[in-house]
Amino acid sequence: MITAWQYGLLPPLDWDEECEQEMVLQVTLWNQLVRIETARRAAEREALVDGEPALAALWDEFDRVLAALTALPRRPPLGSDPDQWRQEVAVLRTRRHDLWLQLKPQIAARRRECSARLKSLADARYAAVADARRGSNLWWGNSNAVCAAFEVALGRLEPGGRLREQIANGGGRLTNQIIHGILALDLLSNGHAQLCIEPMPAGHRLLQRRAGRSGRDRPGDIPRRDRLRLLVATIYSRGRGTRKMARWPIILNREFPPGALIKSVAIHRRRLAPPIPAEIREWSNMFAGRAIRGNPWDWRWTATFSCEIAEPQRAASNAACGIDLGWRVIDGGVRIGTIADQSGAISHIVLAQPWLDHRVGLASLQGRARQAANQATDIGGRIAAHR
Repeated sequence: MITAWQYGLLPPLDWDEECEQEMVLQVTLWNQLVRIETARRAAEREALVDGEPALAALWDEFDRVLAALTALPRRPPLGSDPDQWRQEVAVLRTRRHDLWLQLKPQIAARRRECSARLKSLADARYAAVADARRGSNLWWGNSNAVCAAFEVALGRLEPGGRLREQIANGGGRLTNQIIHGILALDLLSNGHAQLCIEPMPAGHRLLQRRAGRSGRDRPGDIPRRDRLRLLVATIYSRGRGTRKMARWPIILNREFPPGALIKSVAIHRRRLAPPIPAEIREWSNMFAGRAIRGNPWDWRWTATFSCEIAEPQRAASNAACGIDLGWRVIDGGVRIGTIADQSGAISHIVLAQPWLDHRVGLASLQGRARQAANQATDIGGRIAAHR
């Protein structure tokens, strides 16, 4: 059984332009795959409608409905009638559904007739994808992750849907696939050529700051003084002797599952708030007397470990229980469910008040961060308007 085990990361200690370039190259490969798929679909459509004018006309009508539906805003525009917007969306979606019900069996029949020609197009697409991967200059772990994500996205498309090209806005991920896997205990002790978790250097400033924090350890948690480690992961490898590594302080708030075999690790970087323009940063520094933190503190870093663990052994039992789900505020938290078993015993599922307070605090911090970013953007617009 494969399970995901995620930990939070602090900003990297030695991130540079070479690491940034590996993120950009993944976006470039994705965009190449989009162009390859677009060309294949156009050639496939040309083969399917060849000598079938009725099918071509029906397909064109389906595309026009899709274009009209895409052109509509995702939500009612300010100052418009929401009911009218909902009605337009409902009409277009109904029309799209009806056209697809007519189009689908005709396309399936034409696919059987043109199977040989479609197979040659699929082979050409496979060769083009292989060439794009080889020419991407990406490390094999990252290129595999991009191609796998692309295929998954293709499978989730609605009828007539198309994948879009991405913009390199800083977000992304770095993937380390461990051939044959590595035990979590070995990762923490001996490590791997691609990946390891090391103790933080003695006397590091992050250890000193974390040691001064107040708070209690929850049952089963790693003690607070031992949670902060150093994740060392491969960014890319261009052959022997050219391996590029980067380091992130990782917060090991819990241990890996017993006997876990780590198959891969994906390090994600996501933006917390809209980027603040350089002019606004300079203006704020001058008048507020303090610097607005930019990259890398504008980002949220996480490490997701794909762990293979043994299937749990379920004990055979004829016991049964009833579960009633319902939210109710009680002393010490919120009750979200009640369980009654055959013996008549009743137990409750309760979200403790400290956990709820922690989540509320996080939501408040995120709200203030978004508010500060919006205020900074408004200030920048006013400065530009007065120039």
